[in-house]
Amino acid sequence: MKRNIFNIISILVVVLVLFSCKKFEPEEIYYDSVLLDLSNTKMTVLDKTLTTTIDFVSKTKNVSSADLIVGGNKIKTASVSGNKVTVTLNRSELGLKKIGDKVKLNINATVDGKVKEMWTVLKMVGSASMEEYTIKSKLKKNDAGKYEEDPSEVYQLSDVVKKLMYGIKTSSKDVKFTISQKVGKGGTFSDLIADKVYEPKKDTALNIKGSGYALGDTIFYRLVAKVDSWSDTAYSQVVIMPYNLNSKKSVSAKVDVEKSGFDLISAASCPVSSDTCNIQLTQDNVNFTQGFNTLNSASVVRVTDASLLKCNNLPQIKAHYDAGSPVTSVTDIKEGYVYFVKVVRDSKEYYGRMNITTLCSNNNQPGDDFFEFSYNIVKYDIQQ
Repeated sequence: MKRNIFNIISILVVVLVLFSCKKFEPEEIYYDSVLLDLSNTKMTVLDKTLTTTIDFVSKTKNVSSADLIVGGNKIKTASVSGNKVTVTLNRSELGLKKIGDKVKLNINATVDGKVKEMWTVLKMVGSASMEEYTIKSKLKKNDAGKYEEDPSEVYQLSDVVKKLMYGIKTSSKDVKFTISQKVGKGGTFSDLIADKVYEPKKDTALNIKGSGYALGDTIFYRLVAKVDSWSDTAYSQVVIMPYNLNSKKSVSAKVDVEKSGFDLISAASCPVSSDTCNIQLTQDNVNFTQGFNTLNSASVVRVTDASLLKCNNLPQIKAHYDAGSPVTSVTDIKEGYVYFVKVVRDSKEYYGRMNITTLCSNNNQPGDDFFEFSYNIVKYDIQQ
């Protein structure tokens, strides 16, 4: 008896030793399920139908057919191939009527001969849109060759044009739309485009001009899109803004005896002989005064009206310049003097303001003379 027990224990020890020497590799079990993935779960308020692809995502399972059920009613039975099927659902079947409506779509899929219940939610969304912030900003190349963002305001100049971007997203082909505008909240909408057939590739932007409006006016725009008895509406607005110099920061500049020329457009010192030189330092060593000449289609008008000394509005600057007597030579400048300046380059007009900030007239060493000024100048572009 004792010997039998000893033999049994010996066998168990050997088995345990052999088992412990063998790497333990548990059996791997793969759990494969069927996932429901729809390519489109949204119907716009102008859509007559919703087309979507149902993808029964699976590695090993096979889906052969699917019943689509809404509100307990079977609306369609689809044959599935490769675990995918594309179906078109009618608006009347889904019961979606207005933006924000939702409906539960139940899908009973036959998976390897057994029915698996699945579901998703379909939503009704808007179709009409007008660009957020009203005017589409874009990148444009400035005079220095760098790209900067185009301002999004509509300026008060009579010929200024901006584009108000709009769009209508729908699968329907017979969409008509109307765009109206009114001035101020208390105004009345009047049609700009009335009952026109929507062409997606052509109808994308509305030109907005600053003419006919006062500075500070808010212009409201309304887009109404219709298909049969369904409609969708989008709103936007723009404000008529001042056309100011602060689209470009003020530049500090200096001209002295050694560097007596300055290019206002590129904001850099340059030889007086350069065809881009606009400001040339001049000196009167007899009367101990300083001044400057303007070159290459540049000229200035001195500002003495106190209300205009800090004027930042480009149309006002241009109007005052045009009404004045522009000169190309100034013989005696003082700190604090302000000039409105105009430069013509490459057939483009630039207007701005120039402030004399510092003078240094050294009677003993005229070679050290200089003056400093700050200025702000921009291209006068009526298409901004």
